[in-house]
Amino acid sequence: MRISFLLGLFFLNSSIGFSQIDFFHGTWDEVVAEASKNGKPIVVDAYTTWCGPCKWMDKNTFQNKSVGAFVNDNFVAYKMDMEKGEGIDFAKRNKVEAYPTILFFDDQGEPLHRNVGALDTTQFVSLCKDALDPSKQLGTLKKRFESGDHSPEFVMKYLQALDHGMSSDKAAFDVYWNSLTEEQKLSEEAFGIMMGYTERFSNKDNEQVKFFVTHRNDYKKSLNGSLYQYALNSLFSASVNNAVKMENDADAKKELVAIKAMLPEKANETEAYYNWIMAYKQNDTVAIEKAKVNYLKVTTDHQRLNSAAWSIYESSDSKKELKQGLNYVNRSIDVLSEYNNLDTKAAILFKMKKYNEALTFIDRAILEGEKIEGMDIASSLDLKKQIQAKLAK
Repeated sequence: MRISFLLGLFFLNSSIGFSQIDFFHGTWDEVVAEASKNGKPIVVDAYTTWCGPCKWMDKNTFQNKSVGAFVNDNFVAYKMDMEKGEGIDFAKRNKVEAYPTILFFDDQGEPLHRNVGALDTTQFVSLCKDALDPSKQLGTLKKRFESGDHSPEFVMKYLQALDHGMSSDKAAFDVYWNSLTEEQKLSEEAFGIMMGYTERFSNKDNEQVKFFVTHRNDYKKSLNGSLYQYALNSLFSASVNNAVKMENDADAKKELVAIKAMLPEKANETEAYYNWIMAYKQNDTVAIEKAKVNYLKVTTDHQRLNSAAWSIYESSDSKKELKQGLNYVNRSIDVLSEYNNLDTKAAILFKMKKYNEALTFIDRAILEGEKIEGMDIASSLDLKKQIQAKLAK
């Protein structure tokens, strides 16, 4: 799978040792003491060892000399693994749930600002400058709102800052949402704010989630295809995961029935996805593989189908398995044709020695990739050269 830039997943090797940023080594208390001694705010790279975007930032952003110079001059920098040692409690205390999260604190260890997601050098320095500017710090914006500034321009600025940090403020969102007409609520801008506020549709009983469900045909027309599918799949996945967390089987079954009624287009895959997650929960290797196969037979999640297809491409030369991968990626494209799955199909066709078809799809993939700002299509261009070399023989 050529991982989606929208989701920010870049699986690259990192080399933290060559970082241009002088990351402080020690405990959190020692970091705060160092910041207090120097009168500098703290910037924290909250990461995990398995996080692709974290590795990408290590390799591409933190190794940049200008980034290192700026950060070293203005901050005490610190890296913390959110799944080890005091990072576990730190993550809970600071509500770190996605990676990388970049956190900023004053020289006493009090929160100032935050952002979630991989950033390139320009974006990261811009974020650091915002964190140094009291007028742009999330903490300052919150105080300003609570002091009574509810002007539309300011509320939007505050909500966007919250969304970048994967945080929310119900009072601010209510002011914003209640000011919109129904037509405005269907806009892509309003939808983005709504997705952030609802934590990517994590609760199907939320008022705004219900609004999305009721108006999803309208949203399907007003949003780009990728965003709509992402929203639909986020709501479905979160709802099924909530059913898995229920201790009573009867309650879980009732929840699955409710999910089917809410999203009839997902009815055929609801129990299959539930069974797959339950198999993981029970750590049953055989059951996991069986449930996964059953789920992939019925799902309409184009990203999961594409991921399954790419996994087969990477791991197998078997004609039978490659044919199965082709089946998965074809179904993915049927739901939504985009750069990732077009590229995957080209790669599988290339491995199956269907070079003319592979060339057609890599050309389509490249055209789609060029439309996406910041998309790295170097691997696709390289694949095209390999296909052309085979055709030239």
